[in-house]
Amino acid sequence: RLSLYKIYSPIDGIVLRAEIAPGDFYAKDSKALIIGSSAQNVRVSINEYDIAHFQPGTKAVAYIRGTTKSPIPLTYAYTIPYVVPKTALTGRSTERTDTRVLQVIYHVDKAPPLPLFAGEQLDVYIETQAHKKGSK
Repeated sequence: RLSLYKIYSPIDGIVLRAEIAPGDFYAKDSKALIIGSSAQNVRVSINEYDIAHFQPGTKAVAYIRGTTKSPIPLTYAYTIPYVVPKTALTGRSTERTDTRVLQVIYHVDKAPPLPLFAGEQLDVYIETQAHKKGSK
């Protein structure tokens, strides 16, 4: 009976994309349903050369690409403790194609004046502590 089959989610969320139709087989590792939570988070990729300057817990600010007048305050959520190959390359001649990044998750503190969409790229600036010469 078809009425016995239901899909349950361990989190409250919104279906962002569904590539499955009634009657289709759904494997547990399928990417046919993309679900996002109502909370907005930002995944920040920190270049391997800048990882030493990053301190977990530091605040950050984001800007929607093309705008600089509406900063979006961010609060540190957690770090994914695994450095992975960078997937989005700029194509600049100074950029190495074997660059690796540390991914850090930040939470959007309050709704920005402009809407944010899942998958949108933002310019993010993270606070760093100034390194004083001779300090330990």
